[in-house]
Amino acid sequence: MHSRLALVLDVPRLMTDRLVLRGWTAPDRDAFAAMNVDPEVMRFFPAVQSRAESHAMVDRIQASFESDGCGLWALERRDDGAFVGFTGLLRVGDGLPVSGEVEVGWRLTRSAWGQGLATEAARAALRYGFETGGLHDVMSMTAQINVPSRRVMERLGMVRDRSADFDHPRLLADSPLRRHVVYRISRSRWAQPLAQPSTGCHARGAVQAVALDDRHRFSKPAREAIRLVAGIGVEGDAHAGATVQHRSRKRWHPEAPNLRQVHLLHAELLDQLRPAYDVAPGDLGENLLTRGVDLLDLPAGARLHVGDTALVEVMGLRNPCVQLDRFARGLMEATLDREADGKLVRKAGVMGVVLVGGDVRPGDSVGVELPPGEHRPLGPV
Repeated sequence: MHSRLALVLDVPRLMTDRLVLRGWTAPDRDAFAAMNVDPEVMRFFPAVQSRAESHAMVDRIQASFESDGCGLWALERRDDGAFVGFTGLLRVGDGLPVSGEVEVGWRLTRSAWGQGLATEAARAALRYGFETGGLHDVMSMTAQINVPSRRVMERLGMVRDRSADFDHPRLLADSPLRRHVVYRISRSRWAQPLAQPSTGCHARGAVQAVALDDRHRFSKPAREAIRLVAGIGVEGDAHAGATVQHRSRKRWHPEAPNLRQVHLLHAELLDQLRPAYDVAPGDLGENLLTRGVDLLDLPAGARLHVGDTALVEVMGLRNPCVQLDRFARGLMEATLDREADGKLVRKAGVMGVVLVGGDVRPGDSVGVELPPGEHRPLGPV
């Protein structure tokens, strides 16, 4: 495995829609030290860092660019110039089973959470590593209970390598952080093309597959194309209609508005389920299978520009049900997770309503338009 970057003399400067990835400056040190004493930021680390430890880490980061040609960029928010953390590529040190490999990593201030910035920055770092640095493979690791970081890894298209999971040798045997999981992505996987988003959208992705069924069955057969109809859903699908069509809900509230006209699922979930489960597009009942879109992290009211004309407003999370276990034993549990505080994480996709219709095919672009004002997280719908 080739895992060295071409040596660079100066820290490269990368730009994304909302961020600048750049070298570290003197003012960054104080902001970084303040971030590292925040217990929430350091929740999945053994302890907060002292000011001296934080400064020493910046020294090591700067040295790594000189010695390895890779390191952790300081993150600057473009709209106000604020320092919001770091993201980048670093070589794993000695004493771990993955020592010597190149890891993509991130740490952001609390004020920058929940906006997709970690994913946006990490994508830029991976692009640099694969397209400029000549990497063949990149890994990432975190404590098993660190669900937020694991979700970023999955959004990046990384796949868990269960054979590489390990107990961190520097943590006590009874530490909840000791068990670590390892995710990987190869250059060939990264190179899978994603269509460009609609103008003005904040994220990019693509439709990987489309499906519909005119009968109420769990799985839906994949199609060459589907047609979205405003206010109705997927033309010809059993769940299309202005009022609720899901049978369990229609029985009790037949006149309720249909907030589940379109089921969207991220292909990264199927990657995670395989090879334990033999799942193909349409098997989990979704109408649109997307890749490269952070569906689960979208706020309520986010709008998805799909293909040439279609527009879908995201209403909430799909609530995994027992039909998953009827399809494959244990599948329902596999589509659920828990945060460190016990909060349930639903991973079975999102539901939306069609605002503007249009034909949708595999390969069509998906752009994300975030709602104005304060963002509310998605809940089950």
